[in-house]
Parts: sequence; C-alpha cells; structure tokens
Amino acid sequence: MMHPLFFFAYKDIKRQRKPVALIILVIVLGIVNITFTLGLINGMNEYSLSQAVDLTTGHVTVIPYEGYNYIENLNDVELKLKYLPDVVSIIPRLEDDVYIINKNKTYAYTVEGIKLQVERESTPLEKKIIEGNYISAKDEMLFGKDAAKYMDIAVGDSVSIKFSNGVEKRVHVVGIVSAGSWRVDWKIFADYDLVSEAININDKASKILIKIDEPDKADAIKTKIKQNGIGNAKSWQELSEEIKQQSMMWSTIGTVISGVAIIAASVGLAILIYINILHRIKQIGVMKAIGAKSIFISGVFLTEIMLIVFIGIVLGFIISFLIVGYFEANPIYDAGSDRYIHIAYPVDIILPTIMAILLFSLISGIYPIMKASKLDVIDVLKNE
Repeated sequence: MMHPLFFFAYKDIKRQRKPVALIILVIVLGIVNITFTLGLINGMNEYSLSQAVDLTTGHVTVIPYEGYNYIENLNDVELKLKYLPDVVSIIPRLEDDVYIINKNKTYAYTVEGIKLQVERESTPLEKKIIEGNYISAKDEMLFGKDAAKYMDIAVGDSVSIKFSNGVEKRVHVVGIVSAGSWRVDWKIFADYDLVSEAININDKASKILIKIDEPDKADAIKTKIKQNGIGNAKSWQELSEEIKQQSMMWSTIGTVISGVAIIAASVGLAILIYINILHRIKQIGVMKAIGAKSIFISGVFLTEIMLIVFIGIVLGFIISFLIVGYFEANPIYDAGSDRYIHIAYPVDIILPTIMAILLFSLISGIYPIMKASKLDVIDVLKNE
C-alpha cells in the first residue's frame, strides 16, 4: 500500500500538470546545458591531447643529449629501445631549418623528415591527408593545411627547398594534412632519406617518438632510457604541458559556466516552486480543516518537490546522455577551423549538479511550506 505522503503528493502532481511540467522542463534544460557545454570543452581538450600524442610527441620522446643536435647511432638506439618493456612503436624523425621558395617568395621553416613505412604503421599521419596522397617518392612532401595556406601552396605544386647547409632541392607537393591541431597543421613533412641526404647526415635523428602499451608508464620508460644511456627523454605529460595548461584554462572556464548555469537553473527552479506553493494556500487550508497536522502537510509538499525534482534530474541526465552520445559518435564540423569538434561526457559534474538542484529545491520549498502550514485554517479559508 502506498504511503499517505506519496499518495497525496502523487495526486497533487497529477492535478498540477502544467506547473509541474514547467519545473521539470527547467531542470532538464539546465542539466542538458551544463553537460553539453562541459562535454564540448572536455572533448576539445581530450582530442588536442590525443592528436599531440599520436602525431608529434608519442608517449615518450627521446631527444639529443645537451650540447648535441642529433641522436647518434640511430640503428643501435632503435635496437636498444626495442628491448624495453611495453614499447610498441619507435618513430625516428630528422628535422632541419630550411627555406621554402614558392612563387618568388621565401619562407623560413622547419622540415620534418619521416620514415614513410614506420609512420604508416605507427601514426595516423596518412589518415590525416585531406587532399592528395601520401609520400611515395623521395622528392615528394606533405604540407600541413595552415602551412600550405600561408605559403599559397596546393597539391601538385613544385617548390624549392633550401636546406641549412645551402643544398637546394626541387620537390613536389603531393598531399595536404590536417589534424585540427597547430602542431600538425603548421608542419611540413618530407621523406627521411631526402633530408638525410641533403644535409649529409647518416644514422642520426633529431628525436624519436616512442609509443607504449600503457601511457601511465611513460615516466618509468623515460627513466629506463636515461639509465641505459640511450639519450635524454621527456614524457608526453611534459611535452604536452602547453596543451594541459590550455586544458586547465578551458576547464576553469567550463567550471565557472557550469556553476553559473547550475545556480541560474536552481534559482529559476526555486522561484517556480515558491510561486506554485503560494498559489496553493487554499489547498493547505482545506487539509488543515479536515484534521491534517502541519508536519503532515509539510511532508506532502516536500515529498511532492522531491518527486518532481527526481523526475527532472532523471530525464535531464537521460536526455543529456543521448545528446552527448550522439555528438560523440557524430562530431560537430566547425567550418571556421575546418575540423571536427569532439564531445566527451563530463561525468565529474553529475554529483555536484544533483546536489545543487536538490539543495535549492529544498531551500525554495521549505520556507513557504512551513509558513503556509502554520496559518490559521479559518483565516486561510476566509481570505480564499
């Protein structure tokens, strides 16, 4: 048998459908707004970090010893790295400061020499080509989308590249890449052998990206690299510090936005509940006239508030899960930056949101309920 409090609360909710629906709508919209906004920020942060690890830092990056420009004896170093636990990919790259000469204009830039098959097997670089094809010959290059735009370069163009030692080569642009990250979109990539041959450097690398099975072990791998005399090393956490700082900034903004949204939704909810109770003074008088005690009347109204809020919270999170889930599977295309914006559900705000809504609902309900339940029954019915 249903408890009297729930019975009367249920009957009141059925009788007050329009105001109840409005209160539930406010809760649902508040929750959806908060989760979508924070989900968008979380998704952008996670995407930027994953792109950096996949394409520019790996989980650990081996760099030359202090005072050296290159990692020496690359083949030996790669062999040592292969024997380290958890290492799944070893990706050497050779950089050089160059001049790109195109249409009578010269641009100072850094070219990144890549081992074509290694990149194909270990990074998603080839999948980031938005126009043209992957490098298949020594005299071919890939340009980041923003770098190509800056230098007015298109697929099919031939440009001159002047290396740091003065050697000049004519190369063909075969592809444009874009990862939605400046770390890739402003880069230019060439065949490792082209760069090595041009600057007359053999068996060396400017850096080696390492991917491991468990990212959390990056610091342990970094320590082993140093202990084995392979070279200096930095973890992806260190190399992604700029992204992490940016993420913290956006997370802070998101927290402020969500806090304001929670308060705004809760205040709006509180006003609706307050007005709804004040408009039901006659009902309270009738209940007192038939012998209901003040504590029972307060219990009915508080139970009603909690039921409405519970329904609103459940519906809000179900709808927000569906909306965010849809956009997780179907990222939003941003034409301005020419990239897809990913969304990640902000699980960490579920409890604070629920607590805030419950708190404001109780505060907004308790005062008018207590005040109304103490009114004299004769005065209430006379005034009504």
